[in-house]
Amino acid sequence: MVKVTLQNLSKTFGGKTVIRDLTLEINEQEFFCILGYPGAGKTTLLRLIAGLEKQDKGDVYLDNKLVNNVHASHRDVAMIFQNLALYPNRTVFENMAFPLKVRKMPRTELRNRVQEVAKSLSIEHLLDRAIANLSGGEKQRVAIGRALVRRPQVFLMDEPLSNLDALLRLEMRVELKRLQRELGQTFIYATPDQLEAMSMGDRMATLSEGQLQQVDVPEVLYNKPKNQFVAGLLGSPAMNFMEGSCRQSDGRTLLDVGSFQIDITRFHKALERATGPELILGIRPEHIKVTRQRGPNSTCEVVVYVVEPLGGEMILHLGVDGGLIKAFAPPGFEAKYGDHVSVEFDPNRIYLFDKKTEEAIL
Repeated sequence: MVKVTLQNLSKTFGGKTVIRDLTLEINEQEFFCILGYPGAGKTTLLRLIAGLEKQDKGDVYLDNKLVNNVHASHRDVAMIFQNLALYPNRTVFENMAFPLKVRKMPRTELRNRVQEVAKSLSIEHLLDRAIANLSGGEKQRVAIGRALVRRPQVFLMDEPLSNLDALLRLEMRVELKRLQRELGQTFIYATPDQLEAMSMGDRMATLSEGQLQQVDVPEVLYNKPKNQFVAGLLGSPAMNFMEGSCRQSDGRTLLDVGSFQIDITRFHKALERATGPELILGIRPEHIKVTRQRGPNSTCEVVVYVVEPLGGEMILHLGVDGGLIKAFAPPGFEAKYGDHVSVEFDPNRIYLFDKKTEEAIL
């Protein structure tokens, strides 16, 4: 269990900068998630930590030891790849034992180590079975087991659950979190799935085009996003965004979004940070109240375009000023395409972003 420190890392491939001046500290015994869309630089970042790629500039420290010139085979990290990289013509035991055989571990100790890890993953009954005859979830456990038997300082995981079905992904998220707690090891987990990152990570980093956007615990990133990118990355459904312009009227400051206006006078201190009158209004679907009749606090009337029944809840896609916003309908609410309904934005849960910089001002 070690602390991982990255200082001013940069990496370029073919003239394209994939990691940009990135500085990050990951604590020992931490389950740390790196969240970003495909192409954000997540895999490259893991490969730089593992030593599989050489950074153009910057430093990598493992437990305060500079490892820039330490070969990947001597960094004592284990990496689990998206494609699992198992040997299909070998048994589960042979796959798990392979990294120990390379290190010439005595046969008795090797067998005991593999059986111990297999038992912790509930795959001891599969040790003699060929990889080709396993299910996706069983293969996933074998890949994790092969990393565990090494007892490395750091575990690096590159989208390891992306090829599993939804139910199995949920099961494996719980399993990985349990394992990390029991092992007390440092896990660094890269994923494009914000549900995985938020449910598993003690802390998480958001990455966009190789640049670090925000690092914090999941609750802070969700409730206090630093910019529009982070706000839109987290949440299911994602946050709604609408362009607006500030104007003064009778001593009040109004945000004019087109079909409606919102009084933002009380946010005058925050508005001083804006570079101009053009702002982006953000609000999450769960903070929009949908009703049949327009009430005294209603924000505006909208048209129902799409209804998504999800069992215990329903998501409505609502037309506003030529665009769409999403909102959760209350239990028992009935709606169909073309219906006119009223929405009310929770005034205490709106977000304001500078249109030019995309930085949060509220």
